[in-house]
Amino acid sequence: MRIFLSAFVIYLFFIHWTGWNENSRLDLSRSIVEEGRLHIDTYASNTGDRAYYNGHYYSDKPPGLSIVSTPAYLILDSIPRPKNYEDEGNSGEIILLKDETGSPTVTSDIEPGKKTRLSTIILTILASSLPAASNVILLFRILGKFVQNERIRSLVVLTYGLGTLAFPYALMFLPYSIGIFITLLAFSMGWKGDVSPVKGCIIGLLLSVTLSFDYIFFPIIIPSTIYLFSRMGKAKKCYILGLITGLLPIIAYNYLIFGQLTFFYKHMDSDVWVWDNPALEEGALPVTNLWIPIQVLFYPYRGLFFYYPVLLFSVVGLARMRKRFRGEFHMITSMFLLILGVYSTMLYTWHGHMFGPRYFTPLMPFLMIPTAYALSEKNKRIFLLLMFTSISVNILGLQNFENIITDDFRQVSAEHVYSLKGFTYNPLFDHYLPLTADNGPRSRLFENIIEYGGQFDIRDIPYSKGVLSSPYLRREYIPVATIPGMGFFVLRVEFLCLIPLTVILALIWRKELSRHLTRDKSLIVLAVVTLVFLLAFVRVKDSLFTNGWYPKEGGENGFFRFTGEEAEVLVYNTGGMNRINIMLQAWSPQKGRDLEILLNNELLGTYNILPQGSTVGTTLIKLKPGTNKFTLRSTSGCDNPPEVMANGKTMICYSFGFSNISFKRQDNPLFRENWYMEEEDEHGTFKFMSQNATLNMRSTAGEAVELAFTSFSFHKKRELHVYVNGEDIGTIENDGGGYSMNRFKAHLTEGDNEILFHSVPGCDIPSEVGEWDDTRCLSFGFRDIKIE
Repeated sequence: MRIFLSAFVIYLFFIHWTGWNENSRLDLSRSIVEEGRLHIDTYASNTGDRAYYNGHYYSDKPPGLSIVSTPAYLILDSIPRPKNYEDEGNSGEIILLKDETGSPTVTSDIEPGKKTRLSTIILTILASSLPAASNVILLFRILGKFVQNERIRSLVVLTYGLGTLAFPYALMFLPYSIGIFITLLAFSMGWKGDVSPVKGCIIGLLLSVTLSFDYIFFPIIIPSTIYLFSRMGKAKKCYILGLITGLLPIIAYNYLIFGQLTFFYKHMDSDVWVWDNPALEEGALPVTNLWIPIQVLFYPYRGLFFYYPVLLFSVVGLARMRKRFRGEFHMITSMFLLILGVYSTMLYTWHGHMFGPRYFTPLMPFLMIPTAYALSEKNKRIFLLLMFTSISVNILGLQNFENIITDDFRQVSAEHVYSLKGFTYNPLFDHYLPLTADNGPRSRLFENIIEYGGQFDIRDIPYSKGVLSSPYLRREYIPVATIPGMGFFVLRVEFLCLIPLTVILALIWRKELSRHLTRDKSLIVLAVVTLVFLLAFVRVKDSLFTNGWYPKEGGENGFFRFTGEEAEVLVYNTGGMNRINIMLQAWSPQKGRDLEILLNNELLGTYNILPQGSTVGTTLIKLKPGTNKFTLRSTSGCDNPPEVMANGKTMICYSFGFSNISFKRQDNPLFRENWYMEEEDEHGTFKFMSQNATLNMRSTAGEAVELAFTSFSFHKKRELHVYVNGEDIGTIENDGGGYSMNRFKAHLTEGDNEILFHSVPGCDIPSEVGEWDDTRCLSFGFRDIKIE
């Protein structure tokens, strides 16, 4: 029971909803319960995984998972709810895909109704997490036939539950966990032999009905059917009858809808499944590409043994058990080769927005049999190393899934399509590892708890939480308290979800832990855990992003954040930053806007932010002791991004994007007006200015200084006039073909000093004077501006 509870809690803790695949299955459940029909016309816009036939939309998935989920959805649908409980799509939709005319073909509700959001959680738990945890127990019992050592069996089922494809697909509303449960149940009932006719009929029914959940169970059914047939004895006829009966649901479903016994992908909705690459259309036909098995098994891009090296033990185990367990050897080997054969008839082998080679998932429990047979005390250390590596891969996979091949596939050459030798992208290192370093393991349930906001949304992209595309945490810190004289006491969110999970697992195994831990050892463990918690999660910060900020996103020039109409930053002054400047690098999506900056509700200034980007800074300002609130406000509101389809504002409404906000004591020049965002080339970083640009320099007393900088002129010859507090201190000339290093003597007065750069002639727009896609107005570029 403790093994079951542990697996269930872990799976429950990390459930999430990826999108099209789950939506397609849920749409059918909803249609059956709410409308009493099999087509999904009412809901089809939320998924691209759909078929179109005789004027109606249908799920392109086998109906098994949808049908077994209907009782739970029926109960949810029958619960009395307040009048305003169901609010489907009331705040707009996200356009995910358009047809050739530009009309939306696939969209997603920004704020699905509460019933829908609750359904995604309950159905994922009941149809995936619960049977997945049960599979661990069933597998533990089945392994008893092959291995008597309970420690080895426990280690192998731990590997199965956390270190194979069984783990990521126990977290989503997909048919693999429940299909595996049915298969293992049939196997556990029949492998011992001595089967009664009734039991034989049930076993046959269970085996073949898995085809109603997913067609990829077909390579599992065929070898299992043959293997179990030899153990049926007098129940063979009933066994065959059960097999035939179990096929009737999927046959009847396909015949009722499509007038044929099976589903053909020619019925996929052509508004969604239109390919730009001719090789793809050919790839939809059966092909044999001998390079595909190598790719599927060993390539960095979702290769089975690359993701899960612990499965190499199953190869060793198969070789060792071929004589003693010949029937099982032939069954498991046939399953493996059949699934590999299925992959080898496809060019589109990765199959969408998923993790790893998912079609191998039904094979995972059967590979654990030879794995257990191969494990011994001699090779246990190697096994543990491979096991922890495989588990680590699954921990990395708790991030939003990569989609690089699916997105880029339409653009690659036909030669690469057929050879697949060009697909060496490594998502584990290039996508999942960096995100895990930033986010820690993602638990959408935990994230919803710490930032509830009135609703749970376990979608990978929770639009209702104001997330449009960011793969990063919505909140990086949880404010706890303000410590006088120090700053803001906060908890880091990344990896924090592991704390409650560890506590729950410790409670489940408390009896076993108490046997191994004396009172003194318990105190030591508690002290160590407390110390680790303090070092890992507790921080004292002097600034916090609070209201109005969207999650950080990654761009070519680093991270940035969007804001809504208004956003706040809290700054704590301990006494060391009494007078500071604020420096911003920002841009305004879609159009230029004016930005108001307020300190403790008093206006500091208004600055124009351009779509191409601007660098602005305030004059020297005085902070009060303790907490100070900076407000960044758009004078012209915010706009929905182009992907958002709504009447009026929604949860996703952008005014500015900020790539840098810094609070500085005055010791270097501060960029004020008419500077563009910092850029980088082979010589380092630089900034462009428009026709006139200003710097601000604070001086504690009147002093003689030198202004030093490197400059270059964009496109043509120009003069640059330099003024300090209105006094002309010199002029330089750049011919547009190189850099000049410049030094000017100047006198600063006490307090704020303004340095003005004036270009003669003015600035040029790159798109009008050359073949650049740039609408900024540029005159001079600057590097290394210093006051000495």
